[in-house]
Amino acid sequence: MKTITKGASVMLVVICGVFVCAAQDKLRRVEQPAKFIYKNTPIEVEVKMDGREMPDRKVQAGPDWLRKISLEVTNISGKDINWLLINLMLKEPIYGARETTRETAGIVITLELPFSEPNIKVLPAGEKVTLKPPVNMVDYWTKYASEEGIDDIEKVILDIKQVGFTDDTAWTRGRLSRKDPETGRSVFITEKP
Repeated sequence: MKTITKGASVMLVVICGVFVCAAQDKLRRVEQPAKFIYKNTPIEVEVKMDGREMPDRKVQAGPDWLRKISLEVTNISGKDINWLLINLMLKEPIYGARETTRETAGIVITLELPFSEPNIKVLPAGEKVTLKPPVNMVDYWTKYASEEGIDDIEKVILDIKQVGFTDDTAWTRGRLSRKDPETGRSVFITEKP
């Protein structure tokens, strides 16, 4: 009789554990709204979870899903890239409003900065690199979201903000710029998209 009772107790604990784990897993997604898609984007980004593709950038996962995300970045520009800035925003900024940290709070993924993972110097034309959001940034922004009333991050917005090239030109949200040789400042050479 004791064996059956212990077995039933163990089975109950296992069943409850399965329900608790299943309850935490929910649909998570990485969205890229139309206003963040430009036909002249110099890179392609494939979102992966634990190294596997995320069909339609959606996955069933637990609350730690952002620690398992990676971005496979392919340089399709024809030029070598020496820096880039990709943001996984926690919420979409209000259209027309001036961007502030509060609106665009998110996990920044970069190349050639101390907190990039991996830290590489140049992404040659036609090559790929897999980048992971730094865990310390994921933890920081998860805590920030919690303080803002978002206890469970279910989606992030993919924003490819800037790509810099070794020839001192850059792409910023659909616009190209180059460094002015006299002033050293960046000058846009294309209009807004």
